[in-house]
Amino acid sequence: MNFYTHTKICIIGNNFTLDNFEKKLPIKGDFLDFDEIIKQPIEIVDLLQSSNDSEKDQIYDWRTQNWGTPTNGELIEIKKEFLTNYRKLEISISTAFNEPTKIINHLASNNLDLNFLVFHHSYTEDAYISAKMATDDSFKLLCEVTGFEDTNHSTYTIYSEFSDLLSNQDASVYLFLREFLSDSTLGRHVLEKFDNKFKK
Repeated sequence: MNFYTHTKICIIGNNFTLDNFEKKLPIKGDFLDFDEIIKQPIEIVDLLQSSNDSEKDQIYDWRTQNWGTPTNGELIEIKKEFLTNYRKLEISISTAFNEPTKIINHLASNNLDLNFLVFHHSYTEDAYISAKMATDDSFKLLCEVTGFEDTNHSTYTIYSEFSDLLSNQDASVYLFLREFLSDSTLGRHVLEKFDNKFKK
């Protein structure tokens, strides 16, 4: 069984702010280096060369607790798009077992002028989309689905926050949001509900 999960992080902001954010991203080869975002303590670094199972478990436990996942983020794709004064940066990564929630929260909480959206698809075939806009204090769950790949048995839940997200944005940000959501079946469910609401 494949225990790797897929996470797409979409960051939207004005050209200057997003350019500065991108320059500081610790991309090393094919990885987004989580250790440069949330540093591992020296006692964990010292264990990295160990072949002892108990010490490996300590590394696993620390990373899962502090990063959200026991592995670094393997880069799948990076996409960029420009629109008037705004830019969109999408980073798709793969990690073992869990999404890197603590890493994403850290990036968002230290870049308050940027808008963050996250699409996560787990190895258990569940998926969700969450968002933290520049005006928000924390991430909000917009929608989720169980049985993502099994269209006959999928269960979708769409929360009311999606309406505020799409209604109160600059035109360029709004277009980027719709574009991000339209990339997944789950996101398209959100857009369909939003569009139907405003047709009434």
